[in-house]
Amino acid sequence: MQLLPEFPDRYWLKFSEEPVEIVPYDAQAKTFAAEYEQKLQDLLKEYPVQIYHRGSTALEIAGKGDIEIGVIPDPEYWFEIIVFLAQQFQGLGNLDEEYARFNDVKDGFDIEIILMRGYTALLDRRLHDFLRGNASLLQEYERIKKEFCFSQREYNRQKDVFFRKVITQIPEYSRWATSSDF
Repeated sequence: MQLLPEFPDRYWLKFSEEPVEIVPYDAQAKTFAAEYEQKLQDLLKEYPVQIYHRGSTALEIAGKGDIEIGVIPDPEYWFEIIVFLAQQFQGLGNLDEEYARFNDVKDGFDIEIILMRGYTALLDRRLHDFLRGNASLLQEYERIKKEFCFSQREYNRQKDVFFRKVITQIPEYSRWATSSDF
């Protein structure tokens, strides 16, 4: 099993050549994210879910300044939660087999609610936790964001290259590569 299949070159064409605006870390954004995370927890109180703040704001580094909230539901409720959240957020921003994204704007913050399951959820959570515990990787990640912000396409491509490199450094990586649990 290949742990992370490479994206074909055509995948990156969906991203524009427009620049990405990078803003410094804002502690207010992290405070707001904690409040929003609690509101989302209250909204989904009927469902067994894990909710966590993810992305640059959670990692306390420069980024786009948006708030990303990860939601990992019990697999039995995957489609039910997608329908429920689509009603709450007037639609779905993106849908894939193990990933769904909803968008919101509140108090001047762009918010992404990212629903994940299976391997995608495991990988996202472990990658985020691993980055949080490694200051040198966080510095490198922030440098990459600043260096490649001249193009959304290159920004996303270079983040992907970085994430793939980091994943191989996570101690559980070899177990995931041989596991049939996904």
